[in-house]
Amino acid sequence: MNIRQITEENAAEFEDLLPAEYLNDIFREPAGGIVGTLEDTGEITAALFFALFKANGNAETEAELTWFFAEDQECGTELLKEFERIAASSGAQSISFELSDLSTWEEEALKEAGYSIENAESRDLNVTIGELGGLSFAEKEAEDDSVRSLSGLSFRQYRAGIRNHLPGDRYGLLPDLLLLPMNRFDPDISCAVVAGNTVHGFLLVHLTQEGVLMPELLFSAEPDSKKHLLNMLRFSIHAAASRFPADTKVLIRRHNEAVKQLSDRLFPDKRGETVRRGNKSLSDRSRRKEVKDE
Repeated sequence: MNIRQITEENAAEFEDLLPAEYLNDIFREPAGGIVGTLEDTGEITAALFFALFKANGNAETEAELTWFFAEDQECGTELLKEFERIAASSGAQSISFELSDLSTWEEEALKEAGYSIENAESRDLNVTIGELGGLSFAEKEAEDDSVRSLSGLSFRQYRAGIRNHLPGDRYGLLPDLLLLPMNRFDPDISCAVVAGNTVHGFLLVHLTQEGVLMPELLFSAEPDSKKHLLNMLRFSIHAAASRFPADTKVLIRRHNEAVKQLSDRLFPDKRGETVRRGNKSLSDRSRRKEVKDE
């Protein structure tokens, strides 16, 4: 099996074969992907996407397997070993994953490669625009004139708002936020708090290739941060309801305790889907390499 890295330059080769959302993000610094193909036909036998990033101000690199496909256990395990080499060389001490719809081959490949696997509630909470619109606070009309859509901001205002008010450990789901283009975010559903000519808060929403709305950053600086956060949420819900059907999916990724508490407050009876969650320590691999090098 030949193993190739997926890059900006060759991503077009895989457009009809691999998920578009991951291919479109391959340019991002935290993102990566590798694919295994048959030597004679070039047919894909295994593929995976991953993220390598430093989160919440941590110095240590975190590695996550974000998507995985394997036609058989042997090819899947071989590709996972290559990913482990990449992760270890980037300084990661372990690899984690949260995946759904694993095939028998894919699960066997993960187990053969030494990953622990268990059933767990997903960190992702799926709701609809209709459910959001039915929340008591969202039914009120937007009252804050300082909240405006992202389309009403200049690029300079947008960048200045991020640079001046967001500490490096508060980039939401986007450790590479400063490097991302403004057009990643839906210009009408995303919004900001603007006082004078200065941006003091953001709600940035990404519309995925599958038509799912995904909030990726919610932040407001003091004073009146709680009021502005509520008004930005109300603004975006109304904007989304005016453009999309009520059953349009909104994915809330509960990536930290603050988001989890907020989602629990808004949707106390909703739960995430059951997924397969797992991890593997790379420390044993590093120790074996050190002994070999000696």
